[in-house]
Amino acid sequence: MDIIDSGVPVRSKSFKASISERETITNILKEWKHHGIVDDTRSPYASACILGNKEDGDQRFVGGFRPLNSQTVEMNYPISTIDEQFEGLHRHTLFTLLDMGNAYLQIPLTEKAKQKTAFITPDTTGHFNRMIFGLWNAPYEFSRLISIVLGPLGRHSALVSG
Repeated sequence: MDIIDSGVPVRSKSFKASISERETITNILKEWKHHGIVDDTRSPYASACILGNKEDGDQRFVGGFRPLNSQTVEMNYPISTIDEQFEGLHRHTLFTLLDMGNAYLQIPLTEKAKQKTAFITPDTTGHFNRMIFGLWNAPYEFSRLISIVLGPLGRHSALVSG
Protein backbone atom coordinates (compact mmCIF):
# COMPACT_ATOMS: atom_id res chain seq x y z
CA MET A 1 0.00 0.00 0.00
CA ASP A 2 1.81 3.06 -1.26
CA ILE A 3 0.87 6.31 0.41
CA ILE A 4 1.47 9.79 -0.96
CA ASP A 5 3.65 11.19 1.81
CA SER A 6 1.97 14.37 2.95
CA GLY A 7 4.08 14.39 6.10
CA VAL A 8 0.91 14.33 8.20
CA PRO A 9 -0.43 10.95 9.38
CA VAL A 10 -4.16 10.37 9.02
CA ARG A 11 -5.76 10.73 12.45
CA SER A 12 -9.38 10.53 13.54
CA LYS A 13 -11.21 10.52 16.83
CA SER A 14 -13.16 7.39 17.66
CA PHE A 15 -16.82 7.17 16.78
CA LYS A 16 -19.38 7.10 19.56
CA ALA A 17 -20.56 3.58 20.44
CA SER A 18 -23.12 2.19 22.87
CA ILE A 19 -22.09 -0.15 25.67
CA SER A 20 -23.28 -3.21 23.72
CA GLU A 21 -21.43 -2.03 20.58
CA ARG A 22 -18.28 -1.52 22.62
CA GLU A 23 -18.58 -5.07 23.97
CA THR A 24 -19.00 -6.41 20.43
CA ILE A 25 -15.96 -4.46 19.21
CA THR A 26 -13.92 -5.72 22.17
CA ASN A 27 -14.92 -9.33 21.45
CA ILE A 28 -14.11 -9.04 17.74
CA LEU A 29 -10.71 -7.48 18.44
CA LYS A 30 -9.94 -10.06 21.14
CA GLU A 31 -10.58 -12.88 18.65
CA TRP A 32 -8.63 -11.14 15.90
CA LYS A 33 -5.72 -10.50 18.24
CA HIS A 34 -5.73 -14.19 19.19
CA HIS A 35 -5.52 -15.09 15.48
CA GLY A 36 -2.81 -12.52 14.70
CA ILE A 37 -5.04 -10.34 12.52
CA VAL A 38 -4.55 -7.23 14.69
CA ASP A 39 -2.00 -6.08 17.24
CA ASP A 40 -1.62 -3.20 19.65
CA THR A 41 -0.01 -0.17 18.07
CA ARG A 42 1.92 2.99 18.74
CA SER A 43 1.38 4.27 15.21
CA PRO A 44 0.71 7.99 14.70
CA TYR A 45 -2.06 6.94 12.28
CA ALA A 46 -5.59 6.33 13.57
CA SER A 47 -8.64 5.61 11.42
CA ALA A 48 -11.94 5.58 13.29
CA CYS A 49 -13.75 2.24 13.18
CA ILE A 50 -17.37 1.35 13.78
CA LEU A 51 -19.71 -1.63 13.62
CA GLY A 52 -21.62 -2.20 10.42
CA ASN A 53 -24.76 -4.30 10.15
CA LYS A 54 -24.66 -7.37 7.94
CA GLU A 55 -27.73 -8.68 6.09
CA ASP A 56 -27.99 -11.66 8.45
CA GLY A 57 -28.29 -9.39 11.48
CA ASP A 58 -24.71 -9.85 12.67
CA GLN A 59 -22.35 -6.94 12.99
CA ARG A 60 -18.92 -6.52 11.46
CA PHE A 61 -15.97 -4.32 12.31
CA VAL A 62 -15.69 -1.60 9.65
CA GLY A 63 -12.67 0.60 9.15
CA GLY A 64 -13.20 4.28 8.36
CA PHE A 65 -10.32 4.41 5.89
CA ARG A 66 -11.58 7.21 3.61
CA PRO A 67 -8.98 9.75 4.80
CA LEU A 68 -6.21 7.13 4.40
CA ASN A 69 -7.55 6.10 0.98
CA SER A 70 -7.41 9.72 -0.17
CA GLN A 71 -3.63 9.54 0.32
CA THR A 72 -3.24 6.11 -1.28
CA VAL A 73 -1.56 5.67 -4.66
CA GLU A 74 -4.08 3.75 -6.75
CA MET A 75 -3.00 0.33 -7.96
CA ASN A 76 -3.90 -0.91 -11.43
CA TYR A 77 -5.04 -4.46 -12.00
CA PRO A 78 -7.89 -5.70 -14.19
CA ILE A 79 -11.05 -6.69 -12.37
CA SER A 80 -13.73 -8.08 -14.65
CA THR A 81 -17.22 -6.67 -14.56
CA ILE A 82 -20.25 -8.85 -13.94
CA ASP A 83 -21.13 -8.58 -17.67
CA GLU A 84 -17.68 -9.89 -18.62
CA GLN A 85 -18.07 -12.75 -16.17
CA PHE A 86 -21.46 -13.75 -17.60
CA GLU A 87 -20.02 -13.66 -21.12
CA GLY A 88 -17.30 -16.07 -19.98
CA LEU A 89 -19.91 -18.52 -18.68
CA HIS A 90 -22.07 -18.87 -21.78
CA ARG A 91 -20.53 -22.13 -23.11
CA HIS A 92 -20.20 -23.90 -19.79
CA THR A 93 -22.68 -26.28 -18.17
CA LEU A 94 -21.16 -27.10 -14.77
CA PHE A 95 -20.82 -24.35 -12.17
CA THR A 96 -19.73 -24.04 -8.58
CA LEU A 97 -19.17 -21.12 -6.26
CA LEU A 98 -16.44 -20.67 -3.70
CA ASP A 99 -17.21 -17.91 -1.22
CA MET A 100 -13.92 -16.99 0.36
CA GLY A 101 -15.26 -15.49 3.58
CA ASN A 102 -12.69 -13.21 5.24
CA ALA A 103 -10.41 -13.79 2.26
CA TYR A 104 -8.72 -10.40 2.58
CA LEU A 105 -7.70 -11.31 6.12
CA GLN A 106 -5.52 -14.09 4.67
CA ILE A 107 -3.21 -11.58 2.96
CA PRO A 108 -0.33 -10.27 5.12
CA LEU A 109 0.63 -6.59 5.10
CA THR A 110 4.12 -5.12 5.01
CA GLU A 111 5.43 -3.54 8.20
CA LYS A 112 5.01 -0.07 6.69
CA ALA A 113 1.40 -0.79 5.67
CA LYS A 114 0.56 -2.18 9.11
CA GLN A 115 1.34 1.17 10.73
CA LYS A 116 -0.89 2.98 8.22
CA THR A 117 -3.86 0.71 8.99
CA ALA A 118 -3.88 1.76 12.62
CA PHE A 119 -7.37 2.24 14.01
CA ILE A 120 -9.03 3.77 17.02
CA THR A 121 -12.16 2.64 18.87
CA PRO A 122 -13.73 4.17 21.99
CA ASP A 123 -11.61 1.80 24.11
CA THR A 124 -8.36 0.99 22.31
CA THR A 125 -6.05 1.38 19.34
CA GLY A 126 -4.47 -1.23 17.14
CA HIS A 127 -3.25 -1.96 13.65
CA PHE A 128 -3.95 -4.68 11.12
CA ASN A 129 -1.37 -7.34 10.31
CA ARG A 130 -3.55 -8.54 7.45
CA MET A 131 -5.40 -6.76 4.67
CA ILE A 132 -8.80 -5.46 5.70
CA PHE A 133 -11.87 -4.65 3.64
CA GLY A 134 -12.13 -0.92 3.00
CA LEU A 135 -8.59 -0.24 1.89
CA TRP A 136 -8.58 1.32 -1.58
CA ASN A 137 -6.30 -1.23 -3.26
CA ALA A 138 -7.59 -4.33 -1.46
CA PRO A 139 -9.80 -5.61 -4.35
CA TYR A 140 -6.97 -5.14 -6.87
CA GLU A 141 -4.39 -6.86 -4.69
CA PHE A 142 -6.79 -9.71 -3.91
CA SER A 143 -7.60 -10.23 -7.61
CA ARG A 144 -3.90 -10.13 -8.50
CA LEU A 145 -3.01 -12.76 -5.91
CA ILE A 146 -5.91 -15.06 -6.84
CA SER A 147 -4.90 -14.78 -10.51
CA ILE A 148 -1.40 -15.91 -9.53
CA VAL A 149 -2.83 -18.86 -7.56
CA LEU A 150 -5.15 -19.92 -10.40
CA GLY A 151 -2.43 -19.53 -12.99
CA PRO A 152 -3.53 -20.81 -16.41
CA LEU A 153 -7.03 -21.64 -15.10
CA GLY A 154 -7.76 -17.96 -14.68
CA ARG A 155 -10.10 -16.43 -17.29
CA HIS A 156 -10.68 -19.85 -18.92
CA SER A 157 -12.06 -22.12 -16.21
CA ALA A 158 -12.38 -19.85 -13.20
CA LEU A 159 -13.72 -16.35 -12.68
CA VAL A 160 -12.37 -14.05 -10.01
CA SER A 161 -14.29 -11.20 -8.43
CA GLY A 162 -12.37 -8.97 -6.00
